[in-house]
Amino acid sequence: VVRSGYGDSASSYGGTETPMRWMGLGQGSRGAPDGWLIVSSPLFNIMRKAGYCAEIENPITLEMTRSVGCAFVDDANMYVFSRKLNSLDKVHHEAVGHITTWSNLLKVIGGCVKAKKSFWYLMNQVFVDGEWEWEDTEGCDLVLSGDDGDTDVIESLAMDKEKKFLGVFDSPEVGNAGQFENIEKKVDGFVAKMRNGKLPSYLGWMAYKFKLWPS
Repeated sequence: VVRSGYGDSASSYGGTETPMRWMGLGQGSRGAPDGWLIVSSPLFNIMRKAGYCAEIENPITLEMTRSVGCAFVDDANMYVFSRKLNSLDKVHHEAVGHITTWSNLLKVIGGCVKAKKSFWYLMNQVFVDGEWEWEDTEGCDLVLSGDDGDTDVIESLAMDKEKKFLGVFDSPEVGNAGQFENIEKKVDGFVAKMRNGKLPSYLGWMAYKFKLWPS
C-alpha cells in the first residue's frame, strides 16, 4: 500500500493481508530504489504528458529526445530547454511551470521540494568580442509555494558556483574542480584513520575496496 498526501492507495503490492507491516522502506534497504521507481515513474510520465520536458534533437537523424530530468531517491535534476525557448524570459517562465508542477506532484505522494537544498542555473551564452561567454544570470530566483503554503525561493546560482547534486560537485563554467577537492579530502581522512587504527593489512584492503573506493 502506498501512503500519499491524500490518503492510502486502494491497490497494493503483495496483498493487503501480509503479516509484516512496513513503515517506509528504510535507509539502505535493497527495496528502496525499486519502491522509489514505482512511486516516481507516474510523476515523470505526468510531467512528460504535460509537456514539461527538455527537447534534444539529433543533428544527424533529426530524431527528437524528450527528457523531464533524472532522479535518485531524494535528488532530482530537472531539465528545461528547447528551440522554442529562445529567450531568457521564456526559459524562466517555463522553469517556473516545470518546477511548480514537480513540487505539486511531490505533495501528492506526501513529499515536498526542500528549498534550502534546491538551486538552479539559468544558462545562456552571449557573443562578446568574437568569443562566446556565459551571461551573468545570478539572482533570477524561482518563487514557489512551499509545503505549508508559505513562499519558498529556489536560489539562482552563478555559472562558476559549484554545488553537489547526485553525489557530484559540478558547475557549468568551472567544471568539477570541487569534486576533486572532495575526493582528496576523503583520501586524506581515510589514510589518517588507517594509520591511527593499526588494522591488519587484509582489513585495510577491505576498507579500501569496499569503503573508500565506492564512495
